[in-house]
Amino acid sequence: ARELATAEKNGASSDDRWQERKDGARFWASGVTTALRDANGQLRGFAKVLRDNTGRQAAEAARLHFRSLFESAPGLYLVLRPEDFTIVAASDTYLHSMRTRREEILGRTLFDVIPDDPSDPDADGVRNLRASVERVKATGRADVMAVQRYPVRRPSAEGGQLEERWWSPVNSPVPGPAGEVAYIIHRVEDVTPFIRHMTAEARESEAHQLLQRRAQHMEAEIVLRAQELQHANDQVRGLSEALETPAIERAPLQAA
Repeated sequence: ARELATAEKNGASSDDRWQERKDGARFWASGVTTALRDANGQLRGFAKVLRDNTGRQAAEAARLHFRSLFESAPGLYLVLRPEDFTIVAASDTYLHSMRTRREEILGRTLFDVIPDDPSDPDADGVRNLRASVERVKATGRADVMAVQRYPVRRPSAEGGQLEERWWSPVNSPVPGPAGEVAYIIHRVEDVTPFIRHMTAEARESEAHQLLQRRAQHMEAEIVLRAQELQHANDQVRGLSEALETPAIERAPLQAA
């Protein structure tokens, strides 16, 4: 009634709320109700356009949720959606190390944010990274990667050139309520100084072996993060269900 009254007075009215389909499934609806008038300005009825924005609403809720868990985490973390490896959260330390800002990477895919060096035709870092996260998605198990070379672009104030950096990555799954992979945690450690030191002493192969074993130990830390995330997800899911129930539209939606 309020929507119709507002539309009649102002010409249109918008609303966002949970609604329920005939089969009981709930979805987050964004709607606009528009008043229809004849040539004389007399009200003849209303038109309503409704959009299912459940995915967008869920993405926003996930972003806010991960923000509290990961933005202040001491490690270099990214949280990815397994469907397309889109970044939904990043820790402050990751942003600082990569010399980027949160608004520049959220919503983009991991492979857009971590590109290969365009001047190196033999670069295979992105291919290795894609294979690793695909394995996590397919198996539901953590994947420890070998040390990878991903250059970082300096800020334009510092010239904007690519700076050679070496990383030790681990990708780990976060299980959902049905055991599916709900998210993937991409955790890296900047090992550039160590690699440079060992290379100068002609011990690069030994350095990579040592870092591979160290990365395997890092996996335990990420498992703890994943457990924290799963527990928080369960709490938020229960709270959301309790809050959403009173706002559900009980009237079944009629086909146009």
